[in-house]
Amino acid sequence: MRGKRKTRQARRSRGQWAALLAEQAESGLTREAFCASRGLVLSTFANARRRMRETPDTAGSGEEFVALSMDPSTTQAVVSAWDIELSLGADVVLRIRSV
Repeated sequence: MRGKRKTRQARRSRGQWAALLAEQAESGLTREAFCASRGLVLSTFANARRRMRETPDTAGSGEEFVALSMDPSTTQAVVSAWDIELSLGADVVLRIRSV
């Protein structure tokens, strides 16, 4: 006699897990009750919660994103040539130059 075959669910993205974790926190339900109401496996939910806490949103780079802003009223137009160099690691460098 064959056993019951489980259907495999699609993997969720980091953003989807973040939304589910936030929804559970705001719902006031226990993790068990929330998972039961959404058809989630409790251990999968717990593993996703642990992964979200352990790995930063920067995909493991160890560096934080820093947003830069410019005030257009104090910024002068750049008319000279420019070069951008981006070090991607593993001796890979991306260089972009104006023409």
